[in-house]
Amino acid sequence: MSTNPLCLHHELALLVLDDSKGTFSGSMYPYGLAGAMLSELLLQGFLVVRDDSEKLVSIASEKPVGDPILEEVMTQIKKATKPRPLQSWVTEVAGFRDLAHRIAEQLSELGILAKEEGRFLWIFTRKIWPEVDGSYEDAIRRRMADAMFFPEQKLDNRTAVLIALAKSVGSLEANFAAVELRQHESRINEIAAGKLLAAGATQEAIAAVEAAMTAVMIASSVAVTAASVSTN
Repeated sequence: MSTNPLCLHHELALLVLDDSKGTFSGSMYPYGLAGAMLSELLLQGFLVVRDDSEKLVSIASEKPVGDPILEEVMTQIKKATKPRPLQSWVTEVAGFRDLAHRIAEQLSELGILAKEEGRFLWIFTRKIWPEVDGSYEDAIRRRMADAMFFPEQKLDNRTAVLIALAKSVGSLEANFAAVELRQHESRINEIAAGKLLAAGATQEAIAAVEAAMTAVMIASSVAVTAASVSTN
C-alpha cells in the first residue's frame, strides 16, 4: 500500500466507482467530484469563501498546489474577471473534460486502480478502472464508519467533509449497510450539515458540498423536465 495521501476527490472517486465493474455509476457524481476539489482547495488554504449569502470565491494563496487537476481549477478561478459564487465554480469544474477518468488515472498511477478497456453494448469500448488495491478504500470506509456510527470517536474535519460529499451524491448507500445508516441518520445529517465542526475552512468546505448538492438538484430538475418534454 502506498503511503501517498489521497485528496478528497480521489477518496470520493473510490466511493462512487463500482469496484467490480470499474465504472462510474449515475450522472451526478461529477458535481460531487467538483465539490470535493473545491473543498480540498479550501481546506488546504488555497481558496477562501466570502462569509455572506453570495459565497464568492477568492484566491488565498499563489503557492503551487501539486496536483494538475487542482492546478487547473486554480487557473480558471484566477482567470475570472470578477469573483464568482461557489455554485458557479462547482458547475464549471463538473464540466471539465473527462474529469472522473483523469482522477481515476491518478489513482491508477498510485497502483490503486488498473486501467483497462471494456465493452459497452457489445460494440463500443470505454475506459474502465477495476480496483487492484482495496486497502485504500477499506481505510476510507473504516474512517467514515467510525465517524458516523461511533459518536465517541473524534470527528476529524476531512472525514466530515467526505461524509457530506458522499451523502450529496448518494454514495453512502452503496458503501454502508442501510440499517446502520438509518440507525445513525440524525448524526450523519449533523455531520453533513457541518454542525459538529469548528468555524473556518472546514465550514467553507461544507459550503462547497452544499453548492454541489444544489448543482445536482438543478441538473436533475433540468433532466426530468427535458425528458418530460421529449415524451409529450
